[in-house]
Amino acid sequence: MFTQRFDELFRTMEITSNSEFAVYAGCDRSYISRIRSGSRVIMPESRAAKRLVKSIYTCAVEKEALGRVCALIECDSALSHYEIQNALAAWLFEGDGYAKRQGTGKPVDKPSYGSFATRLSDVMNLAELSNVRLARLSNVDASVISRYRRGMRSPAANSYILESICRTLMSRVKAQGRLDDLCELTGISRSMLINEEISVDVLRGWLCDTGADDTVIIGSLLENIDKFVPDLPSGCGAPEELLAGVDTGDDTVYYYGSDGLRNAAMRLVTTALKNGVRELWLYTEQSFARFNTEEVASRWLTLMGECVKSGIKIKIIHNIDKNLEEMVFSIENWLPFYVSGMIESYYSTKSAGERFTHMMFLAPNVACVSACNTTGGTGAARYTFETDPNELRFLYEQYETLLKDCRTLISLEHGTRGAGVQSRETGGICTVQNSLTLGTMPEELLNRILSRVQLPNGQEDELRAEWRQQREFYAANMDSAFIKECLQIPSPDATDRMPVDTSAALIMYTPDEFREHIANIVKTLASHPNYELYALDEIPFRHIKVVVSSRTATIRRTDIASNELSVSHPLMRLAFVSYAEQLRALCVLDREQTVQKLREYLK
Repeated sequence: MFTQRFDELFRTMEITSNSEFAVYAGCDRSYISRIRSGSRVIMPESRAAKRLVKSIYTCAVEKEALGRVCALIECDSALSHYEIQNALAAWLFEGDGYAKRQGTGKPVDKPSYGSFATRLSDVMNLAELSNVRLARLSNVDASVISRYRRGMRSPAANSYILESICRTLMSRVKAQGRLDDLCELTGISRSMLINEEISVDVLRGWLCDTGADDTVIIGSLLENIDKFVPDLPSGCGAPEELLAGVDTGDDTVYYYGSDGLRNAAMRLVTTALKNGVRELWLYTEQSFARFNTEEVASRWLTLMGECVKSGIKIKIIHNIDKNLEEMVFSIENWLPFYVSGMIESYYSTKSAGERFTHMMFLAPNVACVSACNTTGGTGAARYTFETDPNELRFLYEQYETLLKDCRTLISLEHGTRGAGVQSRETGGICTVQNSLTLGTMPEELLNRILSRVQLPNGQEDELRAEWRQQREFYAANMDSAFIKECLQIPSPDATDRMPVDTSAALIMYTPDEFREHIANIVKTLASHPNYELYALDEIPFRHIKVVVSSRTATIRRTDIASNELSVSHPLMRLAFVSYAEQLRALCVLDREQTVQKLREYLK
């Protein structure tokens, strides 16, 4: 039944080939072919099944076929991302043992943070350890343990903190003679848990094996943006020293192996700087790991920083076959360049081949490093340094052809904050931030705040424009779609330390102003069922606002003047959706209880 229903989905979404769907699934077309033929069996509860369902959902959204898919599986298209995927999985694997969680409409697997939090709490309860006790024994701050258990954070699987926690837990369980209980809880064999060499790694693997890593990866990205200092890399010596180390007059044509790639790339960038080019065009299907020794990576990023400072705009095409973690890693490394506004970032909608890998690092009309090598042949790879005008013209046309099948990966939203995504979207949004939104602020309150703070005309105009755009957007979506806000609500005695949601100036609410805004939110909850507020005691990140829409996820810093980063890649956007839904799951209050909590501020 599975293969027939999978084919039926293809027809419903008007997918004409395995290659077309492979783009959304991030895999080779042969893998999709094996699934459709039945030679590759997908187990209903496996990670592969979850990824397949997510890919189907992504494809349906991108091809504007979600309504038809929902009709096929008899599911309400107004349901949440999780609920639709759960219904899709239940329909696709019907009769194959797929267990749908009855009543909630949520997927079987919990969000990653929640799963880690639940597993950690279970082992801590078994070991009879409090947050403070575990923190002291593990040499970790107690607040870290608390945030882990509440689902606000989750450590990297290979982090020192997690290793220390697992070592403490194993030692405690053994000292209490409760290994058998731990075996029963985790499903890990006793022989593995008593093995001193592997027991800590085995427990760490169990804690982190939550079946959904995307939210952890997005959480890591947001954490880095939250701590990010907007400055270009410059930690590898003076620019003239870097340039002096590369012979741009070298007549070498062929470079070999990893060292050859690095030398050719450095020569290209140096040549571009010395010749005053205005653009660099980068594309590679090969891993940037070859630059990732500390010294080489620092030198490369410093040279890129010098390019940006010199006014060189960089176009880069990312390989869509990279998984989410690799894409986020690339974004984190290039974050200073994205914020500078000098990066044009794209992803290809076509899958790379499995037999050959290609690359082009092009300084138009000056030089190019190009290659076509067999996959996996790192040592024998050859890179050609081109300066011939005819070859450069040919490679320029090749790159332009690639761009025709690309979409923007990350764009910068200029101008008034909050206007980027919201002024263009009509399909509803979810926001995550640590302050009340302008979209729910009444105009009378805005006027009183502006009268109190007396901003210069330019700043006042900017704030009014931002408020107007958000209000219009909220009004439209409360009627036709939805607004879901995850907000940090402070204690009633801390309302005078809450900032107004604007980039025009740093403005703090007075207690009376905050109460008036809360009162309007209470009215909005009563009059607009499509508006939902999830009041959280804490938001994981202090300086970030995230807006997730039907097409993009936008991130902006709230404490510094910076542009918004807008992500449109469907897999990344859906990872942001999962992250926002995971935060909403942390809210234990229903709608009525939320209103009751908000009324406490009005007393």
